[in-house]
Amino acid sequence: EVSVKKFAEATAPFVGEDGKEVEGQDEAACEKLVEQMKESASLVGDAATFLTARAKDAAGNPGHVETLKELQAKLKEMQTEMAKHKKVASAHEQKYSAKKVLAEAAETLNTLEEAMKTSENACAPLTEDGGLQFLVGVSVMTLASALRDHMKAKELTHEALYKEFSGGADSLSKDAFSAHLVKLPEALSLEELDFNEERRTAMFAHIDADADGNVSVAEFKGIFKQRFICVKEITVTDGLDVAKSKTTDKISPGVELDTESNPATDESTGMIRIACSYGEGKSGFVTMAGNQGTK
Repeated sequence: EVSVKKFAEATAPFVGEDGKEVEGQDEAACEKLVEQMKESASLVGDAATFLTARAKDAAGNPGHVETLKELQAKLKEMQTEMAKHKKVASAHEQKYSAKKVLAEAAETLNTLEEAMKTSENACAPLTEDGGLQFLVGVSVMTLASALRDHMKAKELTHEALYKEFSGGADSLSKDAFSAHLVKLPEALSLEELDFNEERRTAMFAHIDADADGNVSVAEFKGIFKQRFICVKEITVTDGLDVAKSKTTDKISPGVELDTESNPATDESTGMIRIACSYGEGKSGFVTMAGNQGTK
């Protein structure tokens, strides 16, 4: 009875003195009306189910039968009252639901548009100029990987390698860069470093961050820097060989790791590991892929 009374009160603002429906109620009033209608309908339905079940229990007991009749009469009154107000509420329920669906659809579209913009920005290197920017970036990464191995084998510093490219000069011009790059496929026995003149020019421009026509030592060292993001908790050790090293830390998912090294295989376990730095001055070796290929 209380719930049906509340339903009647929620319906009142939608009916004028002449008994006709009143339009233009705010969203809050519509929401209250719809929610109250659902609550009242549910309670009336539960009451009907309960009385039907009790009818069997009351059989043979005149006092219970009489009480049940009184309750059924009250229920019928509530059902009649519900039906009267539901005529008004149902129309507004449809309008309210339609508005809610439209609002949710608009929100979904806005979210989708933002996601599309993010995707477009992320894919820009692959789509602009036929993907040239992306391809040049990959070429620079290929060069950096080969040079890391070269430095390790020859025990060279970045500065010493820079001097090799510049011919001993304090700055690295496009011509000097291209001339040294031409020699690398044969010098390092790596065909993947055989770039044509157009690609060599584009690679130089990619590395020359400030576009001043010369690659500085800092810009040259920049091609060796890589950044990874931890995707699941990993252990940090003080050496490449897991069996011979000590655990120094654990890194949680989401932590960024920086490195200038190439991955290396721990021969004792077959795991691919890499030296990296993270946090405030912390460093060590972490596993990039297990011996079964898990990452």
